[in-house]
Amino acid sequence: MRGPALDVALSLDASDGLGRQPRTSQSLHSHAHLVQFYENESVLLDAVMSTFAPALAAGGAAIAIATKAHLEALAQHSAIWDVPLAAAARQGRYIALDAEETLAACLADGQPHEERFKTLIGAAIARAAFATGKKKPRIAAFGEMVARLWADGNTDAAIRMERLWNGLLASHSFSLLCAYALAGFEKESQDRRFQLICAEHARMIPAESSTALPSAASRRRTISLLQQKAARVEALTIENENLTRRLNSAQAALLEAEKLAAAGRLASSVAHEINNPLEAVANFIYLARTNEDIPEQVRKQLEIADREIWRVAQIAQQTLGFYRNSSEAAWLDVNEVLESVLTIYERKMRARQLQVHRRLGRGLRVRARLGELKQVLSNLIVNAIEASAGSGGIWVRTANARDWKNGEASGVRIVIADNGCGIDAETGSHIFEPFFTTKPAMGTGIGLWVTKSLIEKEGGHIRFRSRKGEKPGTVMSVFLPGVEVKEAPLPVAA
Repeated sequence: MRGPALDVALSLDASDGLGRQPRTSQSLHSHAHLVQFYENESVLLDAVMSTFAPALAAGGAAIAIATKAHLEALAQHSAIWDVPLAAAARQGRYIALDAEETLAACLADGQPHEERFKTLIGAAIARAAFATGKKKPRIAAFGEMVARLWADGNTDAAIRMERLWNGLLASHSFSLLCAYALAGFEKESQDRRFQLICAEHARMIPAESSTALPSAASRRRTISLLQQKAARVEALTIENENLTRRLNSAQAALLEAEKLAAAGRLASSVAHEINNPLEAVANFIYLARTNEDIPEQVRKQLEIADREIWRVAQIAQQTLGFYRNSSEAAWLDVNEVLESVLTIYERKMRARQLQVHRRLGRGLRVRARLGELKQVLSNLIVNAIEASAGSGGIWVRTANARDWKNGEASGVRIVIADNGCGIDAETGSHIFEPFFTTKPAMGTGIGLWVTKSLIEKEGGHIRFRSRKGEKPGTVMSVFLPGVEVKEAPLPVAA
């Protein structure tokens, strides 16, 4: 990324190393379009006088479209250069136009209007040429309208007007000098437009600081130094962009941490409030189970209810992970845990007319906490049920597997799939984020985030694929470390 100063330096002409030839009567030719960058007003005035002097001396004409201040300064500066502007003005060979007024007449809706520009500026050139009495007079023009547009921040309009000048140069015989204060190009965001400005000119004249270089060797050293500084600026720019990205990531992480901390406090309050009624329900279930008169089928259902009440208490505490799990990890039979969760949702699936298709491997065990594994499977199965339409299906599969991230660790893969509505790519990029939900009326946005957190805590991973439209559906695939048992899978059962 090169800055304006370097681009000017690299454009230096071989004639004298300054991007210009000596200021003689042959310095400017018909149809020439030059740009002068300056740091000091006196340099600008000298540049304009060196443009006007040869043309007027040859019996030609000069046109200045400048600010009022610069028009007055040119009138005074002409005495130093011995250029008879006043006499030329009386003869009609010097035309002075106010840049602000002329610019206003050339604009339409803030942009240069081609026809207005051609008519107004073309008339001034024709009037100056007529005053010379020559068939092919030498006409030199100086224009500041583009500089005014640039200074006002209307850079696109400045570039357009430079192009209109080039169009006029193609149909009229005159030379044009534009001028810009170098201070107007200090912003990095202006680099590209600066290059476009330069591209519209036949020659660029660097600011006066470049003339302090006495030899070609010193100019080459300066260019090399500018290149080195440009490289440093580019490196710093890249580093700054990286720091900005890291800062944004840190701020986003801090925001998420604040949200999770607030949710943790809420979860703690909820757990405290529901513990007492849960304990009462658990006591009544215990009393019912110990009643010898209840049927065996009811007793089994009460046992399931008792286990689920215990799990509800655990879930209330572990929501968002802000609790100390008192239960220890143990080797669990994956299929047994999966079947126990499916049993809980049998009624809900029957109500939706959903069929469960099983393909379960044998002897699959993972080391995990029972409540957490049930929570993982429960979240995935509930999501599959809620995504499925009537008469759809849910497919569950367990099998031996290798860790897909490193291909080394053995374990168990649990797949839960549905033929529901599917997930689009944009939604899919957020589903594991906390508080993101596609069910604002009933979802909390923490189910899959909790699921992912619990899986990763045990050294596992979760991934998914999904599609919408024709044959939609979603497949959730979970890997958990475990003992590989090479046995044939059970037959498929509906």
